[in-house]
Amino acid sequence: GTIYIIDISDPANPAPISKIETGDLKQMELVDGHLYITLGAQRRFSVYDIEDPDTAVAQLQNGSADAFGTTIILDRPQRFAIEGDLAVVPSRGGTVTVINIGLPSAPFIESTLTHDDSGEYQYLEEPRGVAVHNQVAYISAANSDAVTVVDLTAADAPVLLSVVRNGEFGVENIDSPQSIWVDD
Repeated sequence: GTIYIIDISDPANPAPISKIETGDLKQMELVDGHLYITLGAQRRFSVYDIEDPDTAVAQLQNGSADAFGTTIILDRPQRFAIEGDLAVVPSRGGTVTVINIGLPSAPFIESTLTHDDSGEYQYLEEPRGVAVHNQVAYISAANSDAVTVVDLTAADAPVLLSVVRNGEFGVENIDSPQSIWVDD
């Protein structure tokens, strides 16, 4: 896929300015002049600085979890949520990665929640959607038929608060949840 940056200052004459070649785009979100995207098949969470749309390119084309650039490699990342300095990114491989984006040119991994069949995060099999509100992440997991609730106050040491499954907390028919939305 391709992301086009288009000047719409004159709505009758939109003008393409630049483009970013992507791939398997799962989600994008624009925050303070930075475009955050997840690319599933390419296994990336990337940040593009688009303050200057004429030169909108990735600051780093390839990276790793400890890279100083703007791409972090993840296992098939999905839809993500941003709140404050944190991006929370579920990945189909059974992980949820908490990324500090306080300095967009140098994002880094704060922590990773990993599905395991008998441990604390046993209901994170195939996480697909996430919402973050007041430093609490709500993570939907398709194969677990559950929503896991995690406190991110200390992003480097998240705390499991609860898991909502069928028949718990008055909730029925959670079946392969793909996304989630949270409101006050």
